[in-house]
Amino acid sequence: MIWTEWRLVVPRVPLEILAFALLSMSCAGGWPTLFGGAATPTPPMVPGSVRAALELAREAVNDDLVNFGGAFYDQSGTLVVLFVGDEGEGRERLDDLLPVDAPVSWRRVTHSAADLWRIQEEIVEMPSSLDVFGYVAVDTINNRVHVALQRENQQVVAQLRARYGDAVTFSVEPLPEPLYPN
Repeated sequence: MIWTEWRLVVPRVPLEILAFALLSMSCAGGWPTLFGGAATPTPPMVPGSVRAALELAREAVNDDLVNFGGAFYDQSGTLVVLFVGDEGEGRERLDDLLPVDAPVSWRRVTHSAADLWRIQEEIVEMPSSLDVFGYVAVDTINNRVHVALQRENQQVVAQLRARYGDAVTFSVEPLPEPLYPN
């Protein structure tokens, strides 16, 4: 089970469609299940002082969007810290916050959180975003931006792949019809 933060940006869509999509996703298990991960409502059970230290470290990682790709708890309760480049500078700051025996693992990633959020914003701001995208979300665990297309569109996929490379993943997820058409 994984506990993490999600930042989801939905292009301008009719309120009925957004409400249906949110209800459907929450019934299916929550935001993280959009990308195949199981969600837990709270961090895994660890002693109170260690848990507090882990939360401080997770917040510090999420505040440094340039040097880190984010942080999340894995199924064993370990805080997984995603770092970009050399872990030295960021790790030193986090080591000061953590007890020696805190369950933390480090994983080098390609994209910083700042890069992923910038990519997400650029995609959502594309002129065709209303007609093409169902949702665009930063997938912290896989260090990617996930783009759900309303319908198959190889031209858009090729355009985004050319611009962002492996920083984006795609799926086709048609939006439901409005409950009350205009």
